Amino acid sequence: MLETSPGRYRDLLHNRGFLLWVSSSEAANIGYAVYEITVLWLTYHLTSSFFLVGVVLFVEYGIYTLTFLFAPLVDRIANKQRILLLCYPLAAVTAASLGIAYSQGSLGVPLLLLLVGILAVFWDLLWAVAQVAPRLLVGADRLFLASGFSGAIGGANQIAGYSIGGALVLFVGPAEGAYLYAGLLALATALCVPLTLSSKPGAPSSFLQDFRAGWQYFRRRAEPSLWPLIVVSTIAGFFTASPGLLILDSSNTLFPDPALAYGILFTADVVGGVVAGLILGRLNPRTRIGGLLIGALIVAGGVMIITPYAAPSLLLSVVGWFVLGAGLTIHLTAKYNFLQGKFPPHALARIASNLFVFTGAAATAGAIVLGAVATQVSAIELGAFIGLGLLTAGLAGLASSGFRRLSY
Repeated sequence: MLETSPGRYRDLLHNRGFLLWVSSSEAANIGYAVYEITVLWLTYHLTSSFFLVGVVLFVEYGIYTLTFLFAPLVDRIANKQRILLLCYPLAAVTAASLGIAYSQGSLGVPLLLLLVGILAVFWDLLWAVAQVAPRLLVGADRLFLASGFSGAIGGANQIAGYSIGGALVLFVGPAEGAYLYAGLLALATALCVPLTLSSKPGAPSSFLQDFRAGWQYFRRRAEPSLWPLIVVSTIAGFFTASPGLLILDSSNTLFPDPALAYGILFTADVVGGVVAGLILGRLNPRTRIGGLLIGALIVAGGVMIITPYAAPSLLLSVVGWFVLGAGLTIHLTAKYNFLQGKFPPHALARIASNLFVFTGAAATAGAIVLGAVATQVSAIELGAFIGLGLLTAGLAGLASSGFRRLSY
């Protein structure tokens, strides 16, 4: 039986700390959406090479996988606000430097990769803080509520960020996208100045001891055992890039107006995730995490196989991508809420980042493999390949009694 929600969404409007956190992080997230579009466009127009575009992505995502190296530092610092006040302004300066170098014609490939790498390191630290902040600000019992609230805002901001970035690229230039990113990071800095984000530190220890302690939670005999979650998350993580890739492939090969289809299907995917997050917040299914993860993957896998067959019907395809967005969002929300609710706040950055070692590596490999597969098969066959992979992840969870019992 699902638990009764311990609060309502409007209750979060009275939580000043949570509102400051959401406002600050979403300002940065809009900036990152702008950056995602502009840096790829900038790279291609700088180098005329899709290979180097791939190298930029490889550097960025590869550094994201190294978050586990920075997480012990985040857990050691009791006042997480200090990390925000350090990383946001330094990232703003780096983003502005990217725009200036491009405008002045002094941006070469080595400098481009260096600046992209520096920005990725800052995001490693910021992502680790984001794994701890909701637990500190709303407590374990309201994590689904907080996820639904921030997910609704984040979904709208994601669409806005991509739209703004695309407009800047088309009508102004990629340098202005970098400047806007810097400005939004400066805004994020200002919004987190009055934020209180402190946790009780663990017992005094060295960095190496903290690093080892973070991995102790991943012992096979730990309670709860995280290994079933690692297995399922790694299989599912391999297909992280699949929604965007399949939308792009389907839009260009199955619809008469690719640009229109791409925009509408992408929006349907995002909106499905927002709606799912809001519903989860009201249901607060803390005692059924395992079943939620399994069901979301099985539904998403099945719909992934079916949806390409709906083309060229845009209406039916929208329904399919809405359900897919909902299913994959439920999976990610339930997984990270479980980690944030089950484990002590002083270790959350390490636990989430250590888990990401497996999922991030799988996602990096999956992006390369899925891209190669997409060049050889039709969109319908690609959807079947992805869908079977997600079904495999769901069935792997179903086969594990420990995974089925996950709750907090």
